[in-house]
Amino acid sequence: MASRGARVGRASRNVPRKGGASSTLSPGLSAELAALPKAKSGSLRRFAEYLAESKDDRAENIEGIVNRLKSMERGELRLWDALAIAQSIAKLKTSPQDQRCYKHENKTAEFSTRFDLLFLNVADHLHALGTSTGLQQMSPRTLIDTLCLFEVLNIRPKALYVDVMHQLVRQVTAMYPDELTALLVTMARIGLSSPAMLDRIAAAIQHSQLQNIRYLHGCELAGAMAALGYDDSGFFTALDNRMKMCAEMMPVEEVWDTLKYLPSLQYSWKPYERAIWEELTRRTNKFYNELHVDEMSDPVGFMQFLRLHKRLDKRFMSAMAAWARVAVYRPTSRTSRRPTARELALIVDYCQEYGVGTDDTDNKHVLHKAVRTFVGSRGEDGSGIF
Repeated sequence: MASRGARVGRASRNVPRKGGASSTLSPGLSAELAALPKAKSGSLRRFAEYLAESKDDRAENIEGIVNRLKSMERGELRLWDALAIAQSIAKLKTSPQDQRCYKHENKTAEFSTRFDLLFLNVADHLHALGTSTGLQQMSPRTLIDTLCLFEVLNIRPKALYVDVMHQLVRQVTAMYPDELTALLVTMARIGLSSPAMLDRIAAAIQHSQLQNIRYLHGCELAGAMAALGYDDSGFFTALDNRMKMCAEMMPVEEVWDTLKYLPSLQYSWKPYERAIWEELTRRTNKFYNELHVDEMSDPVGFMQFLRLHKRLDKRFMSAMAAWARVAVYRPTSRTSRRPTARELALIVDYCQEYGVGTDDTDNKHVLHKAVRTFVGSRGEDGSGIF
């Protein structure tokens, strides 16, 4: 049986130093570090993932990976392992804790140079895969993520970028709308404008993907194209017609969803944003009774959304009062929505605020009956505010 001192000694070696990584590697990792000069593709990936997870950015570890990358034959490093190594070390480089540490020690230049050298070696291997069949196996989304990865690190290897862009041009006619959108947004964000490629993308959208583009796609496509300086009138005319048809054919629930996601878009097009708001106003102007309100999956949430954007009015609240009168009889299920006590109180407050039930006795009677029915049924197991 091991002595108490030996157990304490083993435990102390496994405790990392305060503010940094452990001064000694575990036996398994020490063996992998010793085997780095002959490490295979998978072992190199696992070692990089461990460094990222443990935030261990010591020079000997990074230099060991760099030296192994230099000594590996072109094509020996597998595609997905190369991307995983780049992602792991990128996570390690951009760690705020490590950046603060190196800034304090005045080693920022050495820190950056060591990592940049590693990424350039990874880029060389990816370029070698691109000249064979490696990059051809990558989906458009993975190619785009590869561009984003190196842009985040402020590294732009010319040979790798040529390979990636060549593959994207070849695949552009087979891309889905979300992939085309992601590609254009990425190009706009990193300032990578290629007139020939923009013409190719615009042609693919017009001739094969226009009927599949949704409204949010159109907003991002138009915004990214404008940011890249593309001004072909034929493309924008076709996109305008598609967006107009989308807005007219969308259910009001989808119009609402579109408006909720608009602020999260990296690029958008103001004319399309104004058009979809006008479409929502046109739809809500036709809300007169509970049947119209039932088109929404969350009527109370929709009501609060309209109020937040100052588009709530007396007519809509009259429809909400009629909906509350009918909905209090329903059980809450997947196909029906019953207002809770708080929601019913909110509807009553808004109706009073917008003058529903003050002059017209019908709406006043509807509201009172909704409240009486809710109270008579004890609301939600008697836990409501009524």
